[in-house]
Amino acid sequence: MTIRVTLAGSKRTLLPHSRPADPIDPSEIASLTIRTRSTGDLTALEKRVNEQAGLPLDTRTYLTHEQVAATHGAKAEDLDLIEQLAHEHGLMVVHRNKAHSNGSYRGRQGEIQMPKALDGVVTGVFGFDTRPKHRYVRRGFRASAGPGGQNGVPSTEFAKRYNFPQRYQGQTLDGSGQTVAIIELGGGFRGSDLKVYFNEIGVALPTVTRVVVDNAPHSPTTADSDDGEVMLDIEVAGAVAPKARLAVYFAPNNGDKGFIDGISAAVYDAERKPSVISISWGGPESTTDSQGIQAFHEIFVAAAALGITICEPPAAPVRWRR
Repeated sequence: MTIRVTLAGSKRTLLPHSRPADPIDPSEIASLTIRTRSTGDLTALEKRVNEQAGLPLDTRTYLTHEQVAATHGAKAEDLDLIEQLAHEHGLMVVHRNKAHSNGSYRGRQGEIQMPKALDGVVTGVFGFDTRPKHRYVRRGFRASAGPGGQNGVPSTEFAKRYNFPQRYQGQTLDGSGQTVAIIELGGGFRGSDLKVYFNEIGVALPTVTRVVVDNAPHSPTTADSDDGEVMLDIEVAGAVAPKARLAVYFAPNNGDKGFIDGISAAVYDAERKPSVISISWGGPESTTDSQGIQAFHEIFVAAAALGITICEPPAAPVRWRR
C-alpha cells in the first residue's frame, strides 16, 4: 500500500454558497503544475536582492537566467522522481523545466495527499482547483472617436504630468533595447486596432508579440470583453515606451496554475529576457492557499535577482476604446 503524506500549505475550502453541479467526467484530462524544492537557499537569494536594491542603479549586478537556473532551479533527480511516479500511476509528463467569480469551476477542499517519496521534494501542486482569478473591474465607456474630451487621454499625457524621465546618463528612455512582458488571463488583441490607436495619438506602432502559455486561446472579440483590458495594457506600455518590444503572455484563467505558469514563463524567458513585467489581473491573498502564496513569492524573488521590475497598473486608469 502506498503511504501518503499531506502537502503543507495545500488546505483549501470551496467558494461560499458553492454547490455540486454535474458529475465529474472521467474522460476529462486535468493538467497540473508541480513545483519542487530549489537547489539553492531562498533566504540567501532574498538577502542578495535586498542588498542590490540598496545600491545605485548603475552599480547593481544581476544574475543571468543561466545562473538562476543553475543555483536556484530544480534538482534533476527530483524531476526524475516525479516523472517516474507519474508514469507508474498512468500520468503523462508533457513538460519539465528546472527554472521555476461567477460560473462553474472545478474546486477542491481539504489538503492534497501525495506519495511519501515526494515529501519535502514537492512544494506545490496547482491545477486541481480551477476557480478563476479575480479579473480587472470593467471600466470606461464606448467611444466612436479618438482620444480627447469624454474619451479620456493617452498615457503619454500622464507621463508629462508626472515628469516621466526622458533621459538617463545620456540615454533616451524610450524603451530601446528592452522587452516589456504583459500577463493576460483572457481576451486578445487585433493588430489593426492597435495600428488605429497609435496612429491617432501620434506614436509609432510598437512591436507586439503574442506568447501562448498552456495552450491558452487568443480570441479577440469586442471591447466590452477581456479584450478591453488587453488593449489597455498594450496601449499604455506602448505609448510611454514606444521602442520597447512588447511580449504579451496569454495564460488560462484556471486558478493559481494559469497565473503561476504565465508569470513563470515571462520571468524565466531566456529568449526574450523581459526587463519589466506588467500584471493587471489578480486578487487578494485570501483567494489562494499558502503553497500558492509561497510559489508567487519565490518567482518574484527570482525576478528581482534577474533585475526584472514587476508592475501593477493603477486600479482605474482612463482609457480610450473604439
